[in-house]
This record gives sequence, structure tokens and C-alpha cells, in this order.
Amino acid sequence: MTEKSTLNHLVRFIYKETKLTENLAIEEDLDQDWNLREAYFELFDAFKALPKAVFKPSNASINKIMKYSHNTALETQC
Repeated sequence: MTEKSTLNHLVRFIYKETKLTENLAIEEDLDQDWNLREAYFELFDAFKALPKAVFKPSNASINKIMKYSHNTALETQC
């Protein structure tokens, strides 16, 4: 990454959606830019404060999905 890291880069970095090369560039930018580092810590604190979503579908939903999958698998084989 040749450009200076932006807030969008920081959000992707916090959510671990960046590549290794991007990580290195962002970390270097954080070491060199105090304003960027302050923004990172604010974003990271907000990230930690967000509730973690946990999805647990009901058994009925899973059964409907499995039935649909079974039915469509048979249709494509015919």
C-alpha cells in the first residue's frame, strides 16, 4: 500500500479483512502518525463495545433448508 492509511483501511484492519501486505503498511502508518493511531484506538474501542452477533437458526429453519437442498439436488440430477 503506497498511500497513507485511511479510516476505511483501519476498519478493515480491525475486522481482519486486510492482506498481510496491507497489515504491514497500516502498522507502519500507525507507528508514524499519532492522529491515525488515535483514530485507530477510538475505532477499536467502538468495535469492542459492539455486541457480538450470534446466529442460531431454529431446527425448523434448518430442516426447511435441508429439505429444499435435497429437492433441488434431485431436480438437477434428472
